[in-house]
Amino acid sequence: MRLPPVGDHAAMTMETPGRSDQQRDRWYKHHPRWAWTAGIVGTAAFVVLLIWGPWWIEGHHLRDDKGQLVSSAGIIVTGFRTMLIAIVAGAVAAAGLWYTHKSHQQTEKLFEHTRAKDREQAELTREGQVTDRYVDAIKLLASDKLHERLGGIYSLERIMQDSEKDRGTVTEVLAAFVRDKLPPSGADGEGTQRGLDPEVRGLKEDHTSPLDADVRSAINVLGRNWEGGRARADLRTINGASLNMAELDLRGAQLQRAYLAMANLSDANLSRAQLSRANLDATKLSHTNLAAAHLKWARLSHARMHHVDLTGANLRGALLSGARMRQVALEGVDLADAYLKGAVLDEVSGLTADVLCRARIYQSTKLPTHLAQDPKVQARIAHCEALQRSLEAVGPPPPVPDGNSTPGQPADPPSRPRS
Repeated sequence: MRLPPVGDHAAMTMETPGRSDQQRDRWYKHHPRWAWTAGIVGTAAFVVLLIWGPWWIEGHHLRDDKGQLVSSAGIIVTGFRTMLIAIVAGAVAAAGLWYTHKSHQQTEKLFEHTRAKDREQAELTREGQVTDRYVDAIKLLASDKLHERLGGIYSLERIMQDSEKDRGTVTEVLAAFVRDKLPPSGADGEGTQRGLDPEVRGLKEDHTSPLDADVRSAINVLGRNWEGGRARADLRTINGASLNMAELDLRGAQLQRAYLAMANLSDANLSRAQLSRANLDATKLSHTNLAAAHLKWARLSHARMHHVDLTGANLRGALLSGARMRQVALEGVDLADAYLKGAVLDEVSGLTADVLCRARIYQSTKLPTHLAQDPKVQARIAHCEALQRSLEAVGPPPPVPDGNSTPGQPADPPSRPRS
């Protein structure tokens, strides 16, 4: 007997039984007389065997040669009938166990199906709630009131943490919010100074503007919720020039071609960030984490670095002229083709002669004593100086590029000879 489904909903959504169960149920439904007939015939056969079975099967043991009942006939008949009853009882018990097993299987199927439907319904409900929360958060994000925008940002962070499949969408929304608040340089006229020597502009150290609280919160939400393998925050080409961006969490952010000149990035976390061709001229980098950051062709001219972690960073082709590095960790760094004219590296750690000799170094590059006295380093300096002089003899350098130039390219190609 099949158990009925639980409720009308279960009846409508119940999974299709297995092929064998379906065939058996269909057979019983269309052949009820056969089932009754089989039961009646089986019962009749049992009664007949119970009464006459001893005489048919054990008849030669019940009579003697004269055709008279032997004295043990009663024992033989009773034993046969007891055996028959035991066999039938065992068969009935086996049938009962089989039926119980099938009923249990059917109950488990119904239970698993009901539980799956409950999970599905709960997931649909949760998704609906997430959608409602998302819509409300977006409305708050567009508000002209700071506290409402902050509420929208933290609501989106909660959605990011609660719903893994919505994490990428929330990341894109928050990144777009930041890009909108920090449009690419040149959009408002600030990009006209890109590529100019900071000393020519007359830098005033530590004169930075505060970063808006909502932008800071959005960036920190993106950073602290990023892990390797997940979508990176797309902050390419943002303009953070002369902004106080200290203590920001920019882990793994895409900051290609970002304009961060003269910004304050002290205590910021930029580990594994993508900063290729970014402009960090005269940027303050104190206790900044740039481990495994990608700084290929980035501008770091006159950058002020103190207690900076550049372990494993890629600085291939980076412009580091006049950069000041105090207690900077350079283990595993790639300095191939990096331009280090006038850079101060006398207090760095983890820098080897082999790594240094792949960079462009000059007499004006201040190196640790043990590296400055290394014959390979001295030979490399002589080579770069000679190549520099030969290029300068060719003619005057081209004009300094304007704000439309690529930030990662040198302002004066002859000053960065390729060896």
